[in-house]
Amino acid sequence: GDENDTVPLELQGQTFYVTRNLESALRNISQMVKKLVIWADALCIDQTDLSERAAQVRLMGDIYRNADHVLIWIGGTQEDGVLALVFIETLGWIAVAQMLKRPWWTRIWTLQEAVLAKEVSV
Repeated sequence: GDENDTVPLELQGQTFYVTRNLESALRNISQMVKKLVIWADALCIDQTDLSERAAQVRLMGDIYRNADHVLIWIGGTQEDGVLALVFIETLGWIAVAQMLKRPWWTRIWTLQEAVLAKEVSV
């Protein structure tokens, strides 16, 4: 998500400022699944410590490869994304192109996230 668009998130009595996109993902996922262990880099890696971030990025291939399941969140249920995922073969490329403009696709590690996981949901 947009790193400049943050909202407060309380986790185990501590307030973190996370992107609106991450907050939306966590809120939506928690409505679908009641008990789940989630690793979100924005919360699990100290984003202000550049050496920690670099070290963790080097481990991401192993993290995704060893995860039982990877849930990829590319954004909320905007009409273009829902249509693209549900009717991708019949809608044509307009909806798909709109979905592919989302920030998730611009991150370096997203290919690892999708390809190295044993099981993926989008």
